[in-house]
Amino acid sequence: MRFSTAIFSTSCVLLGFAQLSLGQLNACGRPIDPLPTLVCTGCNTVKICIGPTSATEGLCVGGPYCHQNGNGVDCTDEAPPGCEPDIVTEPPPPEPEGEDGDPEEGSILCTGVGIFPDPTDCNVYHYCPARNRFSWVQVCPPDYAFAYTSPAVSDRFPCKQIKTEAKDCVKISCSSSGDTLKSYGTSKIFYGLCSGEGRVAMVKCSDGATFNGTECVFKCAKEGLYPNTVDPSQYYQCYFAGKTLVVRAKSCLEGRTFDTSLMVCT
Repeated sequence: MRFSTAIFSTSCVLLGFAQLSLGQLNACGRPIDPLPTLVCTGCNTVKICIGPTSATEGLCVGGPYCHQNGNGVDCTDEAPPGCEPDIVTEPPPPEPEGEDGDPEEGSILCTGVGIFPDPTDCNVYHYCPARNRFSWVQVCPPDYAFAYTSPAVSDRFPCKQIKTEAKDCVKISCSSSGDTLKSYGTSKIFYGLCSGEGRVAMVKCSDGATFNGTECVFKCAKEGLYPNTVDPSQYYQCYFAGKTLVVRAKSCLEGRTFDTSLMVCT
């Protein structure tokens, strides 16, 4: 659709222009003209200027894109250069990598941040620096097994001496038939995610959350915001719905993480 200076009544705008100085600019930065000036101010917006101070801005009508045409504009469906709509595509999955770009022997692909057990060797555990990275392999002393219970108790030394092999040495066995959740012994913190060909990924619940057999459930102590200690890009929002204290899992915008000192995503 064409917006032209001709669509305005000349008799209405000629009044008051007789005394204007030659060379004076109107509100659009163009030389004063008895007729209104129309200027594209963006891909979709038009500014209409009458005299040195009067200006009105609005969206293009008749088409989404604004094209300058002398002192008028054309609004069409064709995008001018630089205004083409973005083509949204799914980003490729991140390439897993170890500390130096290559995984250590025996490392696992990390599903979060922190300490994780090895699914098949109870004498080994893993430190994960970030999601979708390969772990740094750690080894308990001889006759010790992984036994993480909480950050306060186990972050310094997540191993305990084996007393009973069947009880203290926990492993996960996966069949090759589909995805399955597997408990890690009696742990309410860790579980295994089995996929085809017997592969297993170890998953850890955030501090304050426990595994109920199907997912990690966070329990609110009181109102407020709480970090997801396994996934820094997420946090928990606890609030009252009526008289019931409820929780919602929230995600930061892409590229941001939850700052526990500021209690915001940064």
